[in-house]
Amino acid sequence: MLRALITAGAIIAVVAFIAIGGPASSQTSVVDDQSGEGMQEFAPGAQGQIRPSIPTMLNDAEALAEAWQERLQIQEPQAYQPRVDLEELRLRALNHPRVRALLNADDGDANGGAADQPRYASNQVFLFASFSMPEPSLRAMMAEADALDVPVLFRGFVNNSVFDTQEKLLDVFGQDANIIGFSIDPTMFVRFGIETVPAIVITAEPVEPCETSGCANDLSPPHDIIRGNIPLLSALDLAARAGGEGAIAADDLRSQAGVKR
Repeated sequence: MLRALITAGAIIAVVAFIAIGGPASSQTSVVDDQSGEGMQEFAPGAQGQIRPSIPTMLNDAEALAEAWQERLQIQEPQAYQPRVDLEELRLRALNHPRVRALLNADDGDANGGAADQPRYASNQVFLFASFSMPEPSLRAMMAEADALDVPVLFRGFVNNSVFDTQEKLLDVFGQDANIIGFSIDPTMFVRFGIETVPAIVITAEPVEPCETSGCANDLSPPHDIIRGNIPLLSALDLAARAGGEGAIAADDLRSQAGVKR
């Protein structure tokens, strides 16, 4: 009799626990006002109602997105104005005395002189070099070119830096670094198709100013090219004896240097 009463009491307790929404309560749902479809109110396996509910979180997210959209102001591309005047910086750099000295710029405009004046005057022999060349070779070739008044041309600065270039000159020439002349002129490398250095170019006529941007489409004047680590006077002798396009210019410069024909 006592056992029957205990069993009946346990059944009543379980039924009451389920009725008040305990762990055994089934999942419930609410109806979405817009779609009419059921939207889950409880997460699967949840032990109670989610606070806030899933519909509430979605509504809050949509409201927040609408508020942000009203506050955001999209900037139009044409309204952007750069804070730095790049053209002004370029002109300021080109007008710097040290930069102009390294560029071998004259007293003309900031781009290295008037466009209608030949940059290299009557020069017809050019030495193309690189700061990556062995220092003894670079020192010997540039000293010989300086003695013969032959322009020494480099494609660019060391590490694209005027200061690194100056340090390199000091390493190579020491106290004589300030009296060794050269030019940074990538257009001449383009015009004569110079890809490897050292190279000596001897033209049949003076080099005219570029007519296209960077000399990309300018024809080079008739010329001879002697490649390799060879003394400048030896290169002039080879060109003069070969009788090519630069033979006359090579022979003239060799005569000016006091070399017998």
